[in-house]
Amino acid sequence: MWADENSPIFLIELKAVILLEEKNINSQNEVDKEVEALEESTPVESSKEESENKSKIKKTGKMAKLIAVSFGVIAIILISSLLSISIYRWLAPSPFEKLTEIDSLVRKYYSGDIDDKILDDALATAYMRAINDKYGFYKNTEDSVAVENSFEGNTTGIGVTVFNDEKNNSLTVFRVDEGSPAHKAGIKPYDMITAIDGKTVKEVGFSESVNSIKREIGQKAKITLLRGGKDLQLEITYEEFTRQCVYYEVIENYGYVCITAFNEATALQFDKAYKFLTEQKVKGFIFDVRDNGGGTVDSVCKILDTLVGECDLITIVYADGSKKVSAKSDANKCDLPMVVLTNEATASASELFAANLRDMAKATLIGNNTYGKGVVQRTYFLKDESCIRFTVGEFFPAGGKGFNGKGLAPDFEVSFTQEELQNRYTLGGSDPYIKKALERLALFYYE
Repeated sequence: MWADENSPIFLIELKAVILLEEKNINSQNEVDKEVEALEESTPVESSKEESENKSKIKKTGKMAKLIAVSFGVIAIILISSLLSISIYRWLAPSPFEKLTEIDSLVRKYYSGDIDDKILDDALATAYMRAINDKYGFYKNTEDSVAVENSFEGNTTGIGVTVFNDEKNNSLTVFRVDEGSPAHKAGIKPYDMITAIDGKTVKEVGFSESVNSIKREIGQKAKITLLRGGKDLQLEITYEEFTRQCVYYEVIENYGYVCITAFNEATALQFDKAYKFLTEQKVKGFIFDVRDNGGGTVDSVCKILDTLVGECDLITIVYADGSKKVSAKSDANKCDLPMVVLTNEATASASELFAANLRDMAKATLIGNNTYGKGVVQRTYFLKDESCIRFTVGEFFPAGGKGFNGKGLAPDFEVSFTQEELQNRYTLGGSDPYIKKALERLALFYYE
């Protein structure tokens, strides 16, 4: 990069050339003096050998001058480039210069009031959106609490999973989280919530009813249930509780384990399920991670450590090209046959789970191609306890094959019919995914 003749860089280059020339002249003078000194001390009748020495000294001087000039030119080019880059960066406009100008004008001429807290949050939100990271975000101080709780597995609500039961005009309960307010109040799976605070589900609709059931800690709700043809009235107080993410049962001598999310609580809940099912002498495992959107790397790796042998469970490749093995598994493992159920909403940590069981424990994948999220995010909590999250690298399972952007293809593809999809929460053992899993596990003992 060459500078303009009027620029300070040009002057520096020119000075460097002058100094270099002076140095080269001095060097040549010293060589000439050495030759002269040699001539003065040598008799007129000097030998042929001595003449050759003089010639060698002159050639050495010329070579030294050539080398000095070459290094000097290279040094000037490097110094010029570095100075040009530094000055360019110094003179280049800041990415926030426009924003500063806008802020100055608004604060000087705007006739309304400015809420700096709202403005601060809006700018942070816009920044994180502008970096075009589909998994990145900014959360203000209040919403950051929910982010931190999600890592730990804590949540607020009544602790039920419901589905739209159009036939009975109700929110029919599919699951009840153990230890939740709903569990304490006696709500059971397949209870039908027909009204909330006197407003019926038929009257306000499914979506509005679900929204109305979401409340803050300490608030209460009056729930009307239909169970066995009888109406029940319950009052539930909202509180924080640990979300249940692992559900398990024995199906035809096989352990069925449904994992809905990966967080700090998941690993403990899985240990409880795994201990119970192995004590029941199950012949194999069905791990259901359909609709599991992922979670923390630590939790999924703790579970994998129980199931697979010694390996690098996850390797992260960062933006600068560096690699890090984030978690390893020891030699202990489960030797029973395994099947993993997946669908299009199986993503991130649950894909890592499925990939490692496939590669390291010869598990069979049944269902649909997964989502394809093989990148890892990092969350930073800021000084005011707000937070940002953005992608820092791509991760790879033990087998080394990444799945970001393409997902994991199942070994056997299975899908719901339209009728099965509408009734998926009441299918039980008739679920076609589970039926296919049982079929494959049974074959294991005949192959």
